[in-house]
Amino acid sequence: DAPGITPDPAIRSMVEGYARQVAPRVQQVVATAAAPLLRQPNEAGESALGDLIADSQRWKMGVQMAFMTPGGIRADVDAGEITWGELYTVQPFNNYLVAMTLTGQQIERLLEQQWVDQPSPRILQISGLRYTWHADRPVGDRVDPGEIFLEDGTPVRPDGRYRVVVNSFLADGGDNFTVLRQGTERVVCPIDLD
Repeated sequence: DAPGITPDPAIRSMVEGYARQVAPRVQQVVATAAAPLLRQPNEAGESALGDLIADSQRWKMGVQMAFMTPGGIRADVDAGEITWGELYTVQPFNNYLVAMTLTGQQIERLLEQQWVDQPSPRILQISGLRYTWHADRPVGDRVDPGEIFLEDGTPVRPDGRYRVVVNSFLADGGDNFTVLRQGTERVVCPIDLD
């Protein structure tokens, strides 16, 4: 209850009834974490939880790369048993996974958009690639295309075609990652939380 607010008894009863109905699903243990999974970014802007989410999306879709926006990660995961409700708290938006094809040049533009038209840097959580960014370079030129590699060390070629996965929010250009609207050969699959 919020201070100074008296809940309507009928609405409160209805909400409590629905909470009882979904309790078995919300309390269902779905995994165990040996250590906390945190969304706190390191100096490069990545987090353990963000990279795990990107790894999971990439695995599920069987693609070369995955990108996850840090704003879509809403809570940490504590060590120990993990319930479905905890995971829903982490990703509560019911976004779908969208696989698409991007060129290497589009991937470089996507990485540059982490700073372009952003209120503050919005570093994507990644899987399947590695790259270097330079804080001392101007916005729009912080990622050298020659420093983007697949995880096996193969250079990402500007004219190459790569399969990537993002959530539907990003696929539609969310968080100013507008280059993702240009992705082709789209395949929409399960909800990200699943």
